[in-house]
Amino acid sequence: MSNSRRVYVGPVHTSKTLISTPEEKKRIFNETQAVIVDMEHQFTRQFAVRRNVPWLGIRAVSDTAFDRLPPEVMRFVNKSGNVNPWEVTLGLARRPFLIPQVVRLGKLTSVATQRLSDGVGAIIRSGWPF
Repeated sequence: MSNSRRVYVGPVHTSKTLISTPEEKKRIFNETQAVIVDMEHQFTRQFAVRRNVPWLGIRAVSDTAFDRLPPEVMRFVNKSGNVNPWEVTLGLARRPFLIPQVVRLGKLTSVATQRLSDGVGAIIRSGWPF
């Protein structure tokens, strides 16, 4: 990719549960050497494999292996991955100490979204899978 963006290619660990602490992330890396933990691609990959369709997973990650994601913050996002403003309002009213973490995560998510867009553009320009 251009613009000196880092791209990591490597094993992905799929988990049905949230992996949110540095300790959990380190354990999974030590066991699997996975560069990320993913909770969504499993279903699209299985769908494509069953139909013998080319499949490529691309992720932009907003938290590092050293970040701790408070479980309360994950309640702000619904199953579709959309932020629920009502849950954010209630959650931060009850736990205002989370505000700095939520602001930081929002900024990192914005950067990750832009990088994901850049990555998808690069894949399209490459002509993959043809």
